[in-house]
Amino acid sequence: MKKNLTIIALLLIVSVAFFSCDNRDFSGFPVSLDQIVIDSPAEIGAMLAPLNFYNQSGEPVGVTKSVNKITFVMDSGTDNHGARLTLPAIALMYSEVEVTFKLDANSGGAGNVPKIGFKAAVGSDLTPYDDFEIHWGSHTAVGDAHTQVIPMSKIPAGSFLFNHNQYSDDTKAPINYTLEITEIVLNP
Repeated sequence: MKKNLTIIALLLIVSVAFFSCDNRDFSGFPVSLDQIVIDSPAEIGAMLAPLNFYNQSGEPVGVTKSVNKITFVMDSGTDNHGARLTLPAIALMYSEVEVTFKLDANSGGAGNVPKIGFKAAVGSDLTPYDDFEIHWGSHTAVGDAHTQVIPMSKIPAGSFLFNHNQYSDDTKAPINYTLEITEIVLNP
């Protein structure tokens, strides 16, 4: 019995010495994360909710959702209308998220250009703002896609907001277009 206790004590001392070492490398311990690709419309749709961030002057929410598609139809007050995308809880273990948007429909004229800005929370743009916006530009065509990469450190709550952003004459009301979120990728 005394021999067994001595062996256990020695193992305990070696374990404590090993785990108290300052230069240890636990990369890959206990598991390594694999990239997660979410491209099912139903799964993406379950993470997506349309909203009016500020409910300006009682304006109705000018955004509707159909599975993984968000449609912006507004005659005025286009700022601050968009959607919340809530990532799965495991996303907090990842370093970044990539979200790919495709212009699915565009029923407006020349002044109907999508420009999407990203927020960590209501009233809190991801900064620097220029790094976290998508502006389709004057040669917008249905089928055009853009991918936005966001570090998880910018969205610690595990969800982010995106909204149509009035920027110049080409993005001001009236607007009428649909964005389809085609893919969400979590990168380790």
